[in-house]
Amino acid sequence: MFGLIREIREQHGREHATVSILLSRGTKGPIAGNALPGGFLIYSRESKESVRSAAIEAVERLRIGEHSLAVTQHCGTNILVSAALTVIVSAVIVRGSKSWIRRIQGMTTGLVVARIATRPIGVWLQRHATTLPYSEDTEVKAVRGFRAGPVTVFHIRTGPTKI
Repeated sequence: MFGLIREIREQHGREHATVSILLSRGTKGPIAGNALPGGFLIYSRESKESVRSAAIEAVERLRIGEHSLAVTQHCGTNILVSAALTVIVSAVIVRGSKSWIRRIQGMTTGLVVARIATRPIGVWLQRHATTLPYSEDTEVKAVRGFRAGPVTVFHIRTGPTKI
């Protein structure tokens, strides 16, 4: 079980690094990704070759120690943190209140607290719980894509480096 969690965290870091590289090369949205055992998905309008090239570069840059590529402000972890903080802070403030003004104040305060706290908490969670920046002995094995509406869904399969 822990091996599977570690695998998904590593793939999550590779997915973030690939998206970061695509964005640095000028890719415009929509762009997103998901980690899977054995690889990750990238949703983009980019070409297969562009995504393949970015994935290879991402794995290599993580391997040589550019671990910051595994953490991004665009991660779904941050969205989850923002939503959770908004709900928790708002609920604490409006608890038991029937006043519309008190409820609006609570929701506004919850949104403000979430906006301020989301980035540092999200980054911390990514570094310690949802991503691992390791790519030692890993390489891109294959990239396949299929159209899904306005984007192509690319499956990037990774695996052990051949010796």
